[in-house]
Amino acid sequence: MTARAATALLLLLAGGCGFSRGAVLARRVEPGPPLEDPGSEAYRLWHDGAGWHLRARSDLPRRFHGEIAGAGRVTPQGVAPDAVSAGGGRVRFSFLAGDEAGFDFGGGCVNVALYIDEDPRPLRVFIGAFGAAPGRVPYRVCP
Repeated sequence: MTARAATALLLLLAGGCGFSRGAVLARRVEPGPPLEDPGSEAYRLWHDGAGWHLRARSDLPRRFHGEIAGAGRVTPQGVAPDAVSAGGGRVRFSFLAGDEAGFDFGGGCVNVALYIDEDPRPLRVFIGAFGAAPGRVPYRVCP
């Protein structure tokens, strides 16, 4: 491969990553819920003046579970109160979701580990107004 061809390939690969929605998660995200509909089987996570909000949904019943470190008070939204527990600066949750369900919580920067049916699916997580996706699980995000 010539140097010119290698340079062109490198530029093509590097440029493509910058235009792929959700390819990179900045430590700080734009406030507000994701503007785009993420489709089925997804987490939506956002921060606004009232705190953090996590919602999950799926066309089929799926088990959404995980842990958020650095979180404060928690208020279930569409899930049984015992599906979400808070203590020691951590929120742990596990619930089946079809329609949108989740919880609201307080805190600043948080460490997040989200799973769907035992699998980390970072590309099914949409964070902030631009719907950024983490590159891996667990990850850290700040308002």
